[in-house]
Order: sequence, then structure tokens, then C-alpha cells
Amino acid sequence: MVVQAPKFKVFFKPAIPCNSFRPFDFNYFCNQPTNQPTNQSTNQPINQSTNQPAGMNFYQLVNSPWRMRFFLWWKLPAAAFMGVRVLACNLERATVQLPYGWRSQNPFRSIYFAAQCAAAEMSTGVLALGILDGKPPVSMLVVRIEAEFLKKAAETLLFTCEEGQAVADAVQKTLETGEAQTLRMCSVGTLPDGTEAARVWITWSFKRKN
Repeated sequence: MVVQAPKFKVFFKPAIPCNSFRPFDFNYFCNQPTNQPTNQSTNQPINQSTNQPAGMNFYQLVNSPWRMRFFLWWKLPAAAFMGVRVLACNLERATVQLPYGWRSQNPFRSIYFAAQCAAAEMSTGVLALGILDGKPPVSMLVVRIEAEFLKKAAETLLFTCEEGQAVADAVQKTLETGEAQTLRMCSVGTLPDGTEAARVWITWSFKRKN
């Protein structure tokens, strides 16, 4: 006597139709609606700090903690691992936070100098990227780094760069002439009590793409 196992039919209906899935689009992800104010005449978002419409898609990304965290893990995982975070960015200045912890420490119980340079570079880089957003393609590349460490950093550091206008001038010049422009930007690292702990100079090269 042969006993056959019973046959079961399982009916599964997906909650979301298969044809509704779409490839991941990071631009779509970055440009989701936010609560930022808009210009009534153009219906475009405006920058609350400068009241200018330039580069708002980028500023929506960089000033959104969860979007920027996702972006760093995707494009700059080393900085994300160290805990680097953009606190604020507009057309004039950018501030980046670097916490002191085992991910950013050196053997001498302070923040590793390379981590400080990375946070300083990011403060200059996001400032430049915001100004470049919405303009014709311009390549940007770090060509030189200089640093001066003034005090042992065993606490959270804030690196601030306030050279937005200088970046805008360099970008405008390369767009007009097509020649590469170099700009030495300074980022100042301060401790929670305001004490200056480090100064890092990042020299960027900007060149209009053909």
C-alpha cells in the first residue's frame, strides 16, 4: 500500500504589485518634499539663512540629518564610521561635528589628526558643493592639505569654514574663463568651550568641465 502525502496549495497575494517596484533613484530620494519655505513668485525653495534660491536641492540633503547620514554611508563610509556629521550649511558657511570616541581616537587619548583633517575637509567640501549645485559642471579636487594643531582634542570638535563668497568667486571665474582656479580654504576646529584646537587649510582646484 502506497500512501501519498497530501498536496497543499498556498495562495499568496503580494501586498504591493510587482510592477510597482522601481530602481532606487537617489535624486528622487533627495528631492522629496520638505517643510522649507518657498519663494511665492517662483514657487522654488529658498535658503532661510541667505534668502537665495540657489542650490536648494543640495541644502535639503545636507541639512537633513537622516538623508546626510545615508549619503555618507553610501558615498563616504570612512567619515560616517568616525561619526562626522554636518550640523549646518548654507551659501556662506558650513559647520561639521567630529565626536571624540574609539572610532576617531589615537593611542594618546585624543582625536586622531587624520580624523580632524577629514572633518575639516568636509566643512570646505560641502560648502563648495552647495555653491556648485545648479551651475554648469565644474570639477573639484583637493591638491594640498596643511594643518596646525593648537590644543589636545579630547572632546567633540566643531570645524567651521566661512569662505562661501571666495568659493563663489572662484567658481564664477572658472566658468567664465575655463581655466582652473585654486583656492586655499581655512577650517577652524573648536572645542565645546570655544577654545581653538586646530586650523586646517584645504587647497581646492576648480575647473569647468568641457
